[in-house]
Amino acid sequence: MIKNKQVLLVIESARAYGRGIIEGVSRYIQERGRWTIQYEEQGILTTVPTWLKEWHGDGIICRTGRSPLGLHLRKLNVPIVELLGDGQRFVSEVQSDAVVAGNMAAEHFIERGLRYFAYYSYGNTWWGQARGDAFTKALLRKGFESFTLLSQSGEKAEAFPEWKPIYEKPLLRWLAKLPKPIGIWCAADTIAQRVHAAAMKSGLVIPDEIALLGIDNDEHLCNVLTPTLSSIDPNSVVVGYNAAKLLDAKMTSGDSKERAKKQLLPETLPIKITPQCLVMRQSTDVIAVDDPKIVAIARYIREHALSGLLVAEVAREFHISKRTLERRYKKLFGKTVDQEITLLRIEQAKFLLRTTVMPVADVGEQTGFDRSYFIKAFHRIVGVPPSVYRNTNRVGILGKEKIIIKTKSYGNGNIPAE
Repeated sequence: MIKNKQVLLVIESARAYGRGIIEGVSRYIQERGRWTIQYEEQGILTTVPTWLKEWHGDGIICRTGRSPLGLHLRKLNVPIVELLGDGQRFVSEVQSDAVVAGNMAAEHFIERGLRYFAYYSYGNTWWGQARGDAFTKALLRKGFESFTLLSQSGEKAEAFPEWKPIYEKPLLRWLAKLPKPIGIWCAADTIAQRVHAAAMKSGLVIPDEIALLGIDNDEHLCNVLTPTLSSIDPNSVVVGYNAAKLLDAKMTSGDSKERAKKQLLPETLPIKITPQCLVMRQSTDVIAVDDPKIVAIARYIREHALSGLLVAEVAREFHISKRTLERRYKKLFGKTVDQEITLLRIEQAKFLLRTTVMPVADVGEQTGFDRSYFIKAFHRIVGVPPSVYRNTNRVGILGKEKIIIKTKSYGNGNIPAE
């Protein structure tokens, strides 16, 4: 009889990212079985619990970084998959791709018609710096510069930062000096919440003066704010699934850490997971251009793109020639009307492929594509055929009826991973 592997899961559940990881690990166990999980709801900075001295298992998945608990876990002679790291000594072995997230944030703001951009984080975190760098580089490739504020008070590098009252005054001054309207991306939803509060305190209007975007897609937090917060879903369910897959490979190679290390060469890590989508809510629902007619056209396109809308129909609706329409639209948004319609359809198709079992041909028809053209267009823009995209992201469906992401997401466009 094959004995179940004893796996220790040390993941915080207070944050959406951690909860998604736990769900991804659960999906892997459902598919592969043969694991017995000991789950400890520990915070990232938790000290070493007394029970751990008596624990004898086969593998560990954790988000503990350089905390006392994390350092202790690494002394145990079992394979371990770390999902936080410290950006220096310990790599985060499976992580949401910061470069792709930065591209998504930049593209989303540009599509809103914004021409001023900023990034905000606080504390001293490697992942906050990585996301900010990715955002800045994405904007530079588009010909834009950005403003950055990283609020710190001399603290050492930490796994997860905590808000400090000392950060508020510099943040308020920074917001007041920024040109408007501006798009601000924050290193996490919890950090965006602080910018949201500061904007309200300053009398700044979201999204008209500040279009605010987070990352983590913590639905409880995003939806409790007024206006509600747009956010990038980092695909933590798939992060968790791949972490479990990685640990399985390590445990299969042998229980010792040395044999596990030989299974995976250093250059294969970290495993980068593409963020799932950008969920647009009220905080970025703005079209920041000075041409009222084009603003109306842009909203019309977003409302009717999935119904087989044609450029000629848009031109007739707004009594404007196709040539003038395309010229004015591309000048303001960097893409033609036809390209805009196609990207909106592709985003909805990606959503349906991730979260339903609808046949591929029906997905194309449901999103306004001609059946014969859908697969070709999807492959050209996304980089893989619809069936491959679905298989890669299918972990978002736990059974045929359960849909993890329910919100439509538009707007990240054709953003290839770097």
